[in-house]
Amino acid sequence: MTREDPPLRIRLPEGLKTQIQALAVVNRRSMNAEIVSRLEKSLLDEPTTDGPIDLVQVVKDTLEDHEERLAKLDKRLSEVEERLK
Repeated sequence: MTREDPPLRIRLPEGLKTQIQALAVVNRRSMNAEIVSRLEKSLLDEPTTDGPIDLVQVVKDTLEDHEERLAKLDKRLSEVEERLK
């Protein structure tokens, strides 16, 4: 992590911000370093991945899911149109 990494602004609930500030002090790191450390750990602990996430596959899976939903909605719309005739 360097100063050249692109910045990301986020809003945190006040209680969460206070917790992160306290943990950063205890762990002797900046709030940013505390947040990055915890995010990295949560991603490593993610049970659904066996390594780096294949973003292309994630997009393909999401697209397939949306296509299935769209097909169901299209079918329901056709049924409603038939009833209205």
